[in-house]
Amino acid sequence: MKHFTFSKRILLLSFVCCSLQFTMSVYAQDNVGIGTNTPNASAILELLSTNKGMLVPRMNTVGMTSITSPANSLLVYNTDSMCYFFYRLPSLSWVSLCSSGSGGSGINGATGNTGAVGPMRSILLPKQMVLYPQTSV
Repeated sequence: MKHFTFSKRILLLSFVCCSLQFTMSVYAQDNVGIGTNTPNASAILELLSTNKGMLVPRMNTVGMTSITSPANSLLVYNTDSMCYFFYRLPSLSWVSLCSSGSGGSGINGATGNTGAVGPMRSILLPKQMVLYPQTSV
């Protein structure tokens, strides 16, 4: 009979552990907030502070280029060039965020309505002429 009681305890303990695991997985959070209890649902990580910043890993060029299989969009701060770099998988290269290159251009916005040009009036001042649009008062 003692063996039966021990088995019941093991069974009960297993049930409690499974229930806790299920409960915790139901209420598991899929994002993290530092400085906030309610991180934005679209962010995996939200940092909130009024007097602190985020420090990105800092390393020299040798350290940066020796990272084995860097993830696409991995961000580091290069202490040799004093610039941020991210890894771009399609080109298998580190891209500087400080380089002044010409990027692509975006799409044009919608064209707004243009009105007729109003009449101009001139005011003569010594050595210059200033044009002001006429306004109705």
